Amino acid sequence: MNRAAITEALVRHMADETTCALFDDRLVCDTALYYPNGDSVVVHVTDHDSLFEVSDNSEGMALAIQRLHRRSGVLATVGQRVCASSGLTFTNGRVSTVVPLADLADAVMRVAAASARIAEAVDFELATTERARRDFSQEVEHKLVERKIGVERTHTIVGQSGHRHHPTLFVPAAHALVEPIGVEAPWTRATAVYAMFGDVLKVSGFSRYAVIDDRGDHVKDEIQNLLQQVGSLVYWSDRVPWMERVAL
Repeated sequence: MNRAAITEALVRHMADETTCALFDDRLVCDTALYYPNGDSVVVHVTDHDSLFEVSDNSEGMALAIQRLHRRSGVLATVGQRVCASSGLTFTNGRVSTVVPLADLADAVMRVAAASARIAEAVDFELATTERARRDFSQEVEHKLVERKIGVERTHTIVGQSGHRHHPTLFVPAAHALVEPIGVEAPWTRATAVYAMFGDVLKVSGFSRYAVIDDRGDHVKDEIQNLLQQVGSLVYWSDRVPWMERVAL
């Protein structure tokens, strides 16, 4: 492994992806980091008598609030913790620090990274909103049991690989494997379900259902495209017809 070549490639990439331009009395730096909406993180640098203030002008928090459609104390707490761990100041949603010239490049990247993390914090807030709620799998189980549909949590099925899988929920009457996918880390959860359903795809006698919590944000196309390759999709807002089928 050529350490020097890798280092050079990384430095070249960062240089190619970062541009700075003067705007009024400050330097505006378009960095190599990105917000969840695909926009690059922009950092503002202002000269104060040979000390430089570096800030995100509250863009990370503004984007988080925009995605959540409301202000949140949780987001503010996350912002404070993110900034504290990076040696930055967090005031009224604004990430900033003041440094000498020698530390300016490092400060720009720390502020940009913190701003991006704050914008992403809305994903954690969405997982604990007012429908705060029990774990989604418990909610799915509860609704099935309400309809007198038998559910097991200890069923085992052996896939083509020989691996023994333990589906979250199993409906014996319908020979149905049921995997709830809630709002917290949905892509990570979806890939795990994809792997299991793919391994049991040719095991005869079982149907496979990915039950997706579609309340709130729109379900991402990539999650739907992934899971429909290996099973049937059930959207929680339209669960009744599915429950009637598995009850038969």
